Amino acid sequence: MAENLLTVKNVAKRLAIGRTTVYELIANGGLRTIKIGRCRRIPESALEEWIARQVGVLGGQGGQSEMPRHRR
Repeated sequence: MAENLLTVKNVAKRLAIGRTTVYELIANGGLRTIKIGRCRRIPESALEEWIARQVGVLGGQGGQSEMPRHRR
């Protein structure tokens, strides 16, 4: 199975969010990754699954998204 593996920077750009927010999603378990040496890669299917969950949560159930909240 050939699947595109995305960098954190790629995911941040696609979602129009910061890299730190992507790392928070990974740390919270919301976004699956694989580790290759010291590098993190996000399978494209994992990003698509995360987006689908967000659409389901925000679109139909009126709940909170999995996006991390920034502390101030």
